[in-house]
Amino acid sequence: MTDDQQLSRRDFLKTLGATGLAAGMAGTVGLTAAGDLLGAPMSGGVYRRPWWVRQVDVPTTEIKWPAIQRVNAQDDTLVGAGLKRYTSPTENLRLQQLWQGNERAR
Repeated sequence: MTDDQQLSRRDFLKTLGATGLAAGMAGTVGLTAAGDLLGAPMSGGVYRRPWWVRQVDVPTTEIKWPAIQRVNAQDDTLVGAGLKRYTSPTENLRLQQLWQGNERAR
């Protein structure tokens, strides 16, 4: 190679940086366009899942159906009557009053 055709280290790194910037911008534009489609409901109200989640007819892990129970949010969470299992009655009353005050302030 002659001297006028050689690529200097500086020019190589500048070209490499410009290429990386162009690839990053192209990826950003592509993800921005695809982001509107991901998570949007398809026909029938079924939400689209990301590409790595596949739907199968038979689950890959065993499900113990007798162990499945419906959740009653009033009793099984910290909202409502379920809170009394974790605090004293006076603290529960104070927290419920705070919650009601916050609900009124909304």
